Amino acid sequence: MRDDLAKVLFNIPLTVQRYPKIISSWFPFDVTKKPGYFVSVVTHVVMIVQGGGIIASYDTTVFVIMSFLKGQLIILKTKCTEIFGDETAIPRSEVLKNIKECHRLHNFLTEQYRMFNQLISPVMFIYVLICSVMICCCVVQLNLDGVTVSEKFWILEYMIAAGVQLFIFCWHSNDITYESSLVDRGIFDSNWWRADPKLRTHLTLLSGKLAIMYRIRAGPFTTLSMPTFTEILRGAYSFYTLFTKSTNK
Repeated sequence: MRDDLAKVLFNIPLTVQRYPKIISSWFPFDVTKKPGYFVSVVTHVVMIVQGGGIIASYDTTVFVIMSFLKGQLIILKTKCTEIFGDETAIPRSEVLKNIKECHRLHNFLTEQYRMFNQLISPVMFIYVLICSVMICCCVVQLNLDGVTVSEKFWILEYMIAAGVQLFIFCWHSNDITYESSLVDRGIFDSNWWRADPKLRTHLTLLSGKLAIMYRIRAGPFTTLSMPTFTEILRGAYSFYTLFTKSTNK
């Protein structure tokens, strides 16, 4: 009786609102009613927490390893600078020991770099590909008609998050490449002029070995670096420009 009176007096339509969904997914039971709705919510929460935890753990591990490689390369350069000591000369045996230590540390870093590169290269290739496509799709969705302000905000937030994550990978990888290119300069910054001809031969071999640059690859086609990140942004902007011109026509 009260519902009919409210509908007549205030013209209030009687509608049944469904429970809000976290993720649009399929279940073999009715999720619009209890208890199926609570089962779907618990399932979605577990999936989101597990997925977010795996991604956060993977990214943190990769960033830590990249920072470790960068720091060890800086340490290696410092050790090369101190091969002949600082101001006072050191014995020949101590110089040979320092050269041997530089060889040992470089061999260790090269082994860790190759192993890390082999593990991360296929994953980063798929990630760079997916991230490039998603950025282009987000840019296109921002230009579509009928998209509300809140939806544009969500799309922009997701696009910025994907771009920042890719930027961090490229930034750390670019630091590794940059520091590896500076390691051999530590030899020339040392007091190499104190060495006799035989020790200079050892220094030449060491400098040639240290000239190898470390490049973290993203599959067989590209490397993780700031130029790669810039090219992805340029490609997304070019795709946006092409899409805008085609829709205007």
